[in-house]
Amino acid sequence: MEPLCQGHTVIGTLHTLYASAPHGVALLRTVQVDHPSFAQPYRWVEDGQDLAARIESDAVVTFEAFPFSTRRAPLNDTGRVEKRIDIGDPDGSVLRALDAALEADAAPITVTTRYYRSDDPLTIAGAIEIETLNNVQEANGTISAVLTTADHLNRRAPKFVFTRENSPGLNR
Repeated sequence: MEPLCQGHTVIGTLHTLYASAPHGVALLRTVQVDHPSFAQPYRWVEDGQDLAARIESDAVVTFEAFPFSTRRAPLNDTGRVEKRIDIGDPDGSVLRALDAALEADAAPITVTTRYYRSDDPLTIAGAIEIETLNNVQEANGTISAVLTTADHLNRRAPKFVFTRENSPGLNR
């Protein structure tokens, strides 16, 4: 589990959100895939119908019902958190856009994950995750990629060696 601000974790936040939602209320996962070369970001919701929701800029945008799923990979000691994303793309249009973005310039393709309660799509429920899309592959109409983010909170403290020269208090 990767810690977030104020001692929360993504898994812990999701458990709290699931447990606190009233009966019949679903937690909707959305992703926004963006790059400077896109005319507008791709916005998808993991649900059977489109979702009009407010994002952090206070704009209300439409997330299109679209087949995607994410799987969190186990944590490692590299300081990077990686998870897989699979995106359904039967006509190949998303893959063409991603390929063009990767060839266009060095700017990363960012993926922003937000959660909303089905009874309150105007309020973001929980932490917002901003990741970078890497290792894009396609097979049988499905795009698979790796989402990575620097994990600054789970890293070891910088390797600073206290010596007599840089820490005069060590001298006796």
